[in-house]
Amino acid sequence: MKSKSPTIIVLPSVLNTLMVLIAIVISAYSLKKAHSADKMARKHAESDQRDMNMLRLGSIIENSIDRQFKNDFEKAVYLRNKIYQQVPLKTTPNGFPFMKFIDSYLESLRDDSVGHICGGLAKTYALALESQGIPARYVAYFTSDQHPYDSHATIEFWYDGKWYASDPTFNVMYKSEGRFLSYEELYPLVHGGGPYTAVTNGFPIFPERALEKYPLTPEALMKFLSVHPSVVWSQGKKLSYPKALFPDSWDGAITYEDGKRRDVREFSGLYKYLNKGPLR
Repeated sequence: MKSKSPTIIVLPSVLNTLMVLIAIVISAYSLKKAHSADKMARKHAESDQRDMNMLRLGSIIENSIDRQFKNDFEKAVYLRNKIYQQVPLKTTPNGFPFMKFIDSYLESLRDDSVGHICGGLAKTYALALESQGIPARYVAYFTSDQHPYDSHATIEFWYDGKWYASDPTFNVMYKSEGRFLSYEELYPLVHGGGPYTAVTNGFPIFPERALEKYPLTPEALMKFLSVHPSVVWSQGKKLSYPKALFPDSWDGAITYEDGKRRDVREFSGLYKYLNKGPLR
């Protein structure tokens, strides 16, 4: 005699509970999906707004220029001098809103109570360059890979297939044998690899801000060099420039008093946005 399979009886209350649980799970998933979509939409909206503000800043700067340029190289040098002449050399205010492109640029150049040291000058210069469609990337160098250390922040701009060192703190570029240099080209020369000179491109220098008045020589200050990665669009082609560290044996980190090593190649905020090349 065959045994009968047991009959499963689902009580109405249990069934209702299951339906409620299923509904909760579906609702939670839908809410999460909607929240994710909303977050993505806000992110795109913020990016679009930043692009529009960069375009507006570009127009403001363009309208403030009273001369013509042969090319973007001349314009990049002009903008460096403009920032050098108009932005006082003083500590950047805490929380200065560099991501508010228009406000930060105009405040830096028009408000004498606001000033910047090398990091703030580099960001202001990068903003000006990128607003004109001239690619810029951040460069930092250090006296040591051990804390405490001295450091300096500066900029390279890209023109006609090459990066050029252009420092808004000292209002200089660097040349060797008649060629303007990138920091990658300058680094071995600074450490005994050949002659080089700092040039002002014919612009005046404040005596107290002259490069030779800086308490550290380039040789002492540029022991370790970090160059941010960047992407450039040229003639319809995407050119990717990876991060660069010098000397080659350096891993790009600083050792602190607690023994921990921390990466100095911070790639966030303004520089992360500019790396996308919004107006290039």
